[in-house]
Order: sequence, then structure tokens, then C-alpha cells
Amino acid sequence: MILSMTSQHRFTNRNYRPDDVEYEPARKSAEGAGLNMNQLIRAMLREFNERPERRLRALSKHLRAVADDTPRGRPPRRPDVDS
Repeated sequence: MILSMTSQHRFTNRNYRPDDVEYEPARKSAEGAGLNMNQLIRAMLREFNERPERRLRALSKHLRAVADDTPRGRPPRRPDVDS
């Protein structure tokens, strides 16, 4: 018998892998303003959704840099440690 547990959370979990060089300064700034990263990211998404074309133009330099720096596909498999 397979049992599944339904989530008690209001929002779906979304995963991403930010670079620590980008994440940590943002986290510290958010904490300094009395915010956590969830609050900061949700506020940024709301602001983006108000005027996406304008935000995309403003972010174009950063979007290109992130796209160029983001590997495609899965990383190569590591050899088995036990082998």
C-alpha cells in the first residue's frame, strides 16, 4: 500500500540554486531590513508582475550574464564511491 502525504503548505515549493556570491549579500540586506528571503523574493515577483516588460528591460544585462553562466542539462555523474 502506497500512502502519500498531502502538503500542509499554502504555496508550492519551488527550488532554485543561487550562487552564494549573489545570495548571501541579498540575504544580509534583507535581514537588515527585517525581511527574510521568502518575503524579499515574493515582493520582487509582485513588482516584476506589475510591469514585466519594464523589468525585463532593466534586467537585460543581468539576464544575459546569468544565462551565459548557467550550465545546461544535468551535471556529469560522479563515479560511485564504493566501486
